[in-house]
Amino acid sequence: MASAPHSRPLYQSPPAYGATYYAVPHQPVVNVVVVPARDERHRTNSRFCRAFFWGIVIWVLLSGLVRSYMEVIHWHHRRRHHFPYAVQWPAPWEYQIPDNLYMNYCTPSDGWKDLGRVDGRFWAAETSFYLLLSFVDTQLYFISRGDMSGGSSKFVVDNNLQRNLVRINVTVRYAEPFLRDLVKACEVFRTNDEMGVGLFTPHFQDDRSWNQFMWFETTISLPSYPSNHIIENLETDLPNTVHEIKNLAPYFFENVHLQGSNAPITSDAFHFRQASIKTSNSPIIGTFNTTDSLVLKTMNGNIKVDVGATATRRSSPNVVLSTSNAPLEANVHLFSTKGEAGQYEVATSTSNSPLGVTIGTQPVDAIINFSGSTTNSPAVAVLNPLFEGTFDVHSTVFGPYVRADARLEDPSGRGRKRFVFMRNGKRDIQGSVSWDKGGPSMGKAVLKTTNSPATLNL
Repeated sequence: MASAPHSRPLYQSPPAYGATYYAVPHQPVVNVVVVPARDERHRTNSRFCRAFFWGIVIWVLLSGLVRSYMEVIHWHHRRRHHFPYAVQWPAPWEYQIPDNLYMNYCTPSDGWKDLGRVDGRFWAAETSFYLLLSFVDTQLYFISRGDMSGGSSKFVVDNNLQRNLVRINVTVRYAEPFLRDLVKACEVFRTNDEMGVGLFTPHFQDDRSWNQFMWFETTISLPSYPSNHIIENLETDLPNTVHEIKNLAPYFFENVHLQGSNAPITSDAFHFRQASIKTSNSPIIGTFNTTDSLVLKTMNGNIKVDVGATATRRSSPNVVLSTSNAPLEANVHLFSTKGEAGQYEVATSTSNSPLGVTIGTQPVDAIINFSGSTTNSPAVAVLNPLFEGTFDVHSTVFGPYVRADARLEDPSGRGRKRFVFMRNGKRDIQGSVSWDKGGPSMGKAVLKTTNSPATLNL
C-alpha cells in the first residue's frame, strides 16, 4: 500500500544550534496575511470560553445520566434482594408494633383469598376474623401501623350475623403482587380483655418506589340482634384511615375513643356515654349522641354535626367541638331524663373561618354555659328562647349584635314575663336575659371573633 505523501508546514523555524539540517525543497511563494497579535489573542479567548461552556454542559448531562443509571441499579438490587415473592415476614424491614400489644393469630401468606386484579391496575385479597362478644367482654380495639397501612374502616350492622359474633373483614389492594406478603393482619389483644384486629406494614428506612403502594378496606360488622346491646369500650388507632359509622342505633357504647389522621370521620347514628373522636386535615361530619361528654376535634377540616346531649341523674353533659382554618357548623339539642332541668357545657371554636352554632332544644330551667369563638370570620350563635343567663358578645372592627325580644311569649306555657338587660360598648355587648327575673342559678353565653361581625340571637 502506498504511503500518503509527506506534508510539511508552510513555515518552519530554524533548527536549534547543533541540530542536524535537512534540506527543504523549494516551495512556491503564496500571499500571507499577518494577523495582529491582539486579534489572535481575542479569538483564542473566545474559543476557550466556548470550549469551557460546552464542557460544563456535557459534564452536567453525563452526571445526570450516571445518577439515573445508579438509581435504577439500586432499585433493582433492593427489589431483588428484599422483596422476594414468597417471603413471609421480611427481616430487613421494621414493624412498629406497640410493646403492650400481643398478637394472637396472623393471616399466613397462603391464608389470603385472592380476588384477582381490579380495573387492570391493582391486585386485591381479603381475610376475615371473628370475635366473640362474650369472650372480649364487649371491648373492641383496632389499630394500624406502617407506611402503607392507610385506607378505610366501616362499622355496620349485619342482619345475617350470629348474636354473639363480631366479624372483621379486611380487603387489601396493592400495586405489586409481592406487597401482600409484607402485611401482618393479626388478631390482637391488650390488657383488660381488649381484643380486636391490627394491620401492620413495614416502616421504610428510605424512600420507597412509586409502585410500593397499598391500602386497606376494613369492615367491622356487628349483629342486628345482639345478646348484649351495650358495648363497654370501642377504641381505634388508625392513622390515614377513614372512619365511617353506619347506623349503629341498636348499640350503646360506654366509652368511645376514635383516633385517625388525614382522613374524614363520619357518622349516621352513634350513641354513647362519653367519646373522644379526633382526626386532622379532614372533616368530622354526622350525628353524635352523648349522655356525659363528647369531644370532636380536628384541624384544617370542617366540622358539620348534629349533637344530642342528654343529662341524667349522674351526669351533666359536656360538649367540645374544635377545629382550625375551617368552618364549624353545629346543631345542638339538649335533653334530660331525670325530670329536672339539667346542666350543660357547650364549647365551640375554630379560626380563620365562619362559626355557626344553634341550640335548638333545651329543657325548661336548664343551666347552659355556651362559648363560641373564631377569628377573621363571622360568628353566629342562636340560643333557644328558654335560655336564661348573662351574655357577652365581642368583636373588633365590626360592631357586635344581639337580638333579644322582651315581648316574646313564654315558650314553656307558664305565662312568664321576659326580662332583657343590655349594655352596648364599642366592641362588645354585655347583658342578661331571664324569665320572671330568673332563678338562683343561670347560665352564660360568650361569643367572640375578630375583624368580622359577631351575632347572638336569644
